[in-house]
Amino acid sequence: DWEHIQWELSRLIARARLSPAVPGSMMPTTNTAHLTMGDHTFFLSLSFPEISQVEPYVEEMCVDVDAMEYRTDLLACRDSRFDLIYGMQLLRRYSRPHVVRVPALPFSGRVLEDVMPIVYTVRTQNQAGTYPDDEEGIAKMFDMLQWGLRGGVEVLDVESAWDPKKTDALLSL
Repeated sequence: DWEHIQWELSRLIARARLSPAVPGSMMPTTNTAHLTMGDHTFFLSLSFPEISQVEPYVEEMCVDVDAMEYRTDLLACRDSRFDLIYGMQLLRRYSRPHVVRVPALPFSGRVLEDVMPIVYTVRTQNQAGTYPDDEEGIAKMFDMLQWGLRGGVEVLDVESAWDPKKTDALLSL
């Protein structure tokens, strides 16, 4: 529907115009999770193999939740960039009418109602996930994390134990 497409485009433009977040910084800005979501946040980890399975439950799932964890390693489409990014858009569309607590987003002299933030996560087998822990799997995991950033995700979950060079390259995007 055209109204949702306009809203999504406005949301992407507004997010792109925010000052970049500095990983590890405690300086509050309009683009830091602790300011936009608060100090005590609660998120729900989605474990559906198909994101379309969320729709019947999304109204109840949004109650008392500040963010949804998008567990890409649990999705059947995890190796498809298009399907992962499209799944994030579906999750935003499904949750938008039901969110209770959402961060405000400044846009063109007004405040845009933003949707529930998505915590984009890829877990490997050693992290209680399903993605392989071998070199090829970890390289693919970093590709998937980059897809999440390029897809406009609000929060990117990156383990601090990963290779610092790969992590720094990812966070410098």
